[in-house]
Amino acid sequence: MPPHTGSIVRFALAFAACLATAATTAIAQEWCDTHIVWAKRAGAAAGPPLRGFCPTLGLCDDPLVRDASVPPPDGLFKPVHLHFVVLREDDGTNPAATESDIAFQLAQLNADYAPHRIHFVAGYHWVDSSEYRSLIEAEVDPMKQAHAREPGRRCNIFVTDLSGIGGGLLGRAIFPWDPAALSDTGGIIIDEGAFGMGQKTLTHEMGHIVGLWHTHRGVVEFYDDAGQLLPCALDGDPCDCDCYERADGVQGDITGDFASDTPPTPVNFTCNPPGGDDPCSATPWGATQPENYMGYAPDSCYSMFTGQQSGRMNCWINSNLRGWYAGSWGGELKRVASDGSAADRFGLAVAISDDIAVVGAYLDDLPGAFNCGSAYVFERAADGTWVEQAKLNASDAAGDDNFGISVAVSAETDTIVIGAHMDDHGPTMSNAGSAYVFVRTAGVWAQQAKLVASDGAATDFFGWRVGVSGDTAIIGAYFNDQVAFNAGAAYVFERIGGAWSEQQKLTASDGAGADAFGFSVAISGDTAIVGAYLHDLPGLLNAGAAYVFTRTFGIWSEEQKLTAPDAATTDFFGYSVAVSADTVAVASPLDDVSFGFDHGAVNVFVRSAGVWSHQTRLTASDAAPGDTFGQQVGISADALTVGAFQDDHAGGADAGSAYVFMRADGAWSQHVELTASDAAADDRFGAAVALSGDTALVGAYFDDNAGGLDAGSAYFYRILPLCAGDINGDGQVDAGDVPLMVQALTVGALTPAQRLAADLDGNGVVDGDDISLFVDAVIAGAGC
Repeated sequence: MPPHTGSIVRFALAFAACLATAATTAIAQEWCDTHIVWAKRAGAAAGPPLRGFCPTLGLCDDPLVRDASVPPPDGLFKPVHLHFVVLREDDGTNPAATESDIAFQLAQLNADYAPHRIHFVAGYHWVDSSEYRSLIEAEVDPMKQAHAREPGRRCNIFVTDLSGIGGGLLGRAIFPWDPAALSDTGGIIIDEGAFGMGQKTLTHEMGHIVGLWHTHRGVVEFYDDAGQLLPCALDGDPCDCDCYERADGVQGDITGDFASDTPPTPVNFTCNPPGGDDPCSATPWGATQPENYMGYAPDSCYSMFTGQQSGRMNCWINSNLRGWYAGSWGGELKRVASDGSAADRFGLAVAISDDIAVVGAYLDDLPGAFNCGSAYVFERAADGTWVEQAKLNASDAAGDDNFGISVAVSAETDTIVIGAHMDDHGPTMSNAGSAYVFVRTAGVWAQQAKLVASDGAATDFFGWRVGVSGDTAIIGAYFNDQVAFNAGAAYVFERIGGAWSEQQKLTASDGAGADAFGFSVAISGDTAIVGAYLHDLPGLLNAGAAYVFTRTFGIWSEEQKLTAPDAATTDFFGYSVAVSADTVAVASPLDDVSFGFDHGAVNVFVRSAGVWSHQTRLTASDAAPGDTFGQQVGISADALTVGAFQDDHAGGADAGSAYVFMRADGAWSQHVELTASDAAADDRFGAAVALSGDTALVGAYFDDNAGGLDAGSAYFYRILPLCAGDINGDGQVDAGDVPLMVQALTVGALTPAQRLAADLDGNGVVDGDDISLFVDAVIAGAGC
């Protein structure tokens, strides 16, 4: 029967009322078309248009199941594995996002989902493709298919320019019930302008990924298989449609967005509730939650998900997306120099960014140049293994330069910086030091520049530590004498048009002789940190300090001086530093904590509104005297790795360890202690550590291998997928996991990853239901 003319007019009036607010704004279009894409997919599969009924798409649409899935306030975090794919031009320029943008965005995402016990860990890589740098609709799936990383194990998020799609699209996601969700056409596309510090578009899109509809679904969103807006009811009357959400609440919580605690709302686009009445119920719209992440509103007013939305998210993750759960760290892969030889000390310096890693061998010999030093570049292959791609040497290599004493890499710009702190500048400037910049072009690494201090002097040791972020490098010269004898300095260089120039020299506002300012340096975007590990505090000799600098309009200024809350003599606070977004880590390897002399500690500080405050102090779970925990430290978003190169364990005295900590909802916890599978006494594993996304790199510069005594090695680790029931992480659910399962049910002293593996039903707690599933898995001999 054809629709009645009066009903069509009635629907048009209702729809016009719903969009009245949007029509008065500058942005009156779909910011997110996830629902339209789903309607097209579902319509193509089902045949007739999806209208006239309100279909349920899975168990999580059941209100009872949804509400039972709301996590307890102290429940386990569900760690969801993401991967950012950032587009740039064919020549590697014009990235849609920087490494700093990724760190800030991930921090925002985790802050927004933390109340719902969902936590995200992420890897990332850049893709050189001018074709996809500005995307059109026909290119979306081909781009995803070409560049998605392990879609069955992680959610891929593609960052590029979406202005060519829909005239203002900010993002699009694939629902978890869509068959494409875990395929190479799943994931999220997001516009570069809506990505980075403080941005909440990704929070909205991730809501779709984990099963949430728009809050205005069932009010204005009804689409057929061609993506056209239609009345939901076959007679053309939206007000008697089973799917229509009414302001008077007549139809409960099985309509619209399947959450009765999200009031019906029209598309709004503002932070204020819309005026007027619901045309179907003739009652005021009321409090329509413009602060809900799943509506359309400016980021400034987004602040919440509801309890029922929380239940839906956790239910869909646990039922359809468990393949994305992140487990513990493992998958060790050992690498040595292809031409390594005795006493090269390969692994005293390591760096990693995206798919590029660099390992220094500062005592490597070249023909006629004893101890001149080298660095080795490794790149991650498609199968996840790491392959040596290049050996780098200074263009003016000379004996005892110690090239490779420090290394840094920025995959964002395919740039490597290598320090040679004992490079001589003529006969009167011995050990003045230098740093060398290498870039990759068409897959080949070549030296681009040699950096030296504008006021360099003998024995400055410029290049002792280096850092790089995009087109900016920072170089430490911890024996520079400008402020006072051996007070130290750090130099910032910037690349413009392929040419490097010194931008500014940094010194401490209260610098003094023998502070060793510049002994450690790190940089992330417009934030740099410099350690002065021999700085004296009142009455505390060599307690140490670290200084944070920020760049504004091209000028660097000291933002804050950091010291340890429990500072003591000879702690060496500032011996190693790391920075990622609004978080810095500062190590004190000789801190005498309650575990004993020189065990060491790492202090974490966070920035809010330009002020840094102490967040936590980290120590090892098996702390012992003389471990020097904090010899080196690395950070990437909410993950932190710490080296303790003199840790004694089953491998032998000073075999060394590295520890990975992860932060969720502001709290840090140790996830794993890493030791080399072939550990031996005096390997000094953990002398160097680096972290990038979901991959860690650890150096053992005294390791003996085929190259010879003290040739040195480096070890790669990554976040593994969760294997439910495999609590000890050996790849099997078997009797070896039984003691830990008992422990999880009693004292509960397990790492977060172990507790998650013990929660077999994924409800956030380890209880009797998990025992039954665990016993079945052990009997079946389940593998991972």
